[in-house]
Amino acid sequence: MSWSSRQERPRLGAAEGGSSAPERYEILGELGQGGMSVVFRARDKQLGRDVAVKVLHDFLARQPDARKRFHREAVAVARLRHPGIVEIHDYSGPDAEDAYIVCELIEGHTLRALVDEHGVPPHPELAVLVIAELVRALRHAHEQGIVHRDVKPENVMITPSGLLKLMDFGIAQIMEGATKLTATGTLLGSPAHMAPEVIDGKPSDHRSDIFSVGTMLYWLATGELPFQAPNPSALFRRILEGTYEPCQMLNPKIGNGLARVIDHALAADPEARYQDVSELQADLQKELEEVGLVPADSLVKRYLADPRGFAEQVRPKIVEALVAKGNQALEAGNVARAMDRFNRVLAIDPEHPEVARRVSLIGRRERFNRRARRAAVALAVAAGVAGVAGAGVAYWPEAHEAPAPVATKP
Repeated sequence: MSWSSRQERPRLGAAEGGSSAPERYEILGELGQGGMSVVFRARDKQLGRDVAVKVLHDFLARQPDARKRFHREAVAVARLRHPGIVEIHDYSGPDAEDAYIVCELIEGHTLRALVDEHGVPPHPELAVLVIAELVRALRHAHEQGIVHRDVKPENVMITPSGLLKLMDFGIAQIMEGATKLTATGTLLGSPAHMAPEVIDGKPSDHRSDIFSVGTMLYWLATGELPFQAPNPSALFRRILEGTYEPCQMLNPKIGNGLARVIDHALAADPEARYQDVSELQADLQKELEEVGLVPADSLVKRYLADPRGFAEQVRPKIVEALVAKGNQALEAGNVARAMDRFNRVLAIDPEHPEVARRVSLIGRRERFNRRARRAAVALAVAAGVAGVAGAGVAYWPEAHEAPAPVATKP
């Protein structure tokens, strides 16, 4: 039985290799729990600050290999220094009765809670803005050899000032070589965001994180998760098959470029996915630059601090940028690209006069061109038929000319 189920408090701070001050942390209350751990708010009596303490569940803490991995990951993740990653302050050490890590306490709410309150971003470009900030943090971790393995909205914290913080780094990695099930037989992790290779029990790496990021980008851009099913087995099957509704079917504001980014990140085969998070970051940056949402790191703070207000402020800017890009494409003779931009404008503002006129003109030109092409084909067919008929007339007398009269004797 875990200490939490006995209504006891963890014994923190007396382990060799961890904090040297016994009872250093005073537990103030529970913040939440999951399949692997319970998180508490605590007071660091030595430094006079509140912290978050994550305590490993007993069924994992009793496994020596799991405790060793927990210790190694805590040490490894503690080396990460990035404004978008929750900082680790302390760890229990391998011999502590309770296995725990002490983290920076983030005042705020999760990305999931933010969306529950305000809804998904009204413009897909704002979804890109959020994911681009998440990817910046993830890239730093990957460069240090750390794979998260449980990237999901619930593991992204948003501060009141709009800072985005990725948390729970490395915790999922302790499951390697041990059981992947909780004591009740439930698969650890978040199935809707799991990469196919993770579900299938195959080797996984940083590309599994990229897949999870793809599910979050899809969710923020459409309001729906890419993989949904009535039960876990059906959900796993859809993920393994890579079966999901094209994002543009759910949200016409999504452009062709962003749709390609999402599909690339969600490729079922890791070899067909982005091979490095820097590649994904570069494509996200292109999407933001197209609508002038740069510099992303400062704009995302404004959006996360005031989602509705910021969305209203940038709406005219996004429309203006798309109109300009559409006109440029039209002048260059790229009608398909122009229509992609113009259709996105009309999805935002169906009554936009300039774009409505241009789309109408393009439609008339396309209809005229189609009629002209059909007429040209008809003329060509008619000319071909006439040519064949003429050849037949010219040939017929030669083939069927009556024989010359034969002289007969009187």
